[in-house]
Amino acid sequence: MENFGEISGSSEVALSPVCVRLSAHMETHPLLMLVVGWLLGLVAPLVSDRITEGRQTRKELIPGVRSDLIELQFKLGFLRYCLAIRFGTYNEEFLKWLKPIVDDYNRIYPDEKVFTEIDERLKMTDAQLTTLAQALQDDASKAGISLRKYDTAFIESQLDKLGRLDVETHRLILVIRSRLGYLNEMVDEARVYLRLTFENISDANHEQVVNNINGVYRVYGENARDLVDLIRHALQRLRN
Repeated sequence: MENFGEISGSSEVALSPVCVRLSAHMETHPLLMLVVGWLLGLVAPLVSDRITEGRQTRKELIPGVRSDLIELQFKLGFLRYCLAIRFGTYNEEFLKWLKPIVDDYNRIYPDEKVFTEIDERLKMTDAQLTTLAQALQDDASKAGISLRKYDTAFIESQLDKLGRLDVETHRLILVIRSRLGYLNEMVDEARVYLRLTFENISDANHEQVVNNINGVYRVYGENARDLVDLIRHALQRLRN
């Protein structure tokens, strides 16, 4: 107890042997103290500028990145809307998935309100929605679906600065770029099959080509949904 009292009451702070030796060395070498002070004077503004630059870069990056992601998720959401109608998966679950995507888009472009009927359709009974989905599917069967390649122009132009974002958000954006590249490759595959439908081939081969196209559409739709879910995760982090 006596030792404890002596320590707690002491006004001296114990220094590590290295700090003691360095302090003693600097006291006996005034020139060293001047050099260290000079170096700190040079480094401190650079560190401060780097921190300020990083904050400013993030502040400038986030609006553009969010805009790119919101537009991309809307385009993918619209394409999934077309696929849901074609393959009979236009239902309440799908509409609930689509609604936040449309809401994000309408907040950015309030003058271009789209899919405003979603809220009303979510109020429909299962029977009413099923009847509507069947009618939409009948109309969709008369028209083809055109898959398109998409990009994120702003994000691509800022790749060297994305590291200023937090690690997880940066990782998500890189994954989104990679998944988008995969979707674009599937667009090329679908176009190859689509061209074959205009060639002089047998009915059996034509049917096989159409099945292949539908197969690509289904896989594209599944991957598009996964990609949109990743985008929504990234957008949530960018809002925080």
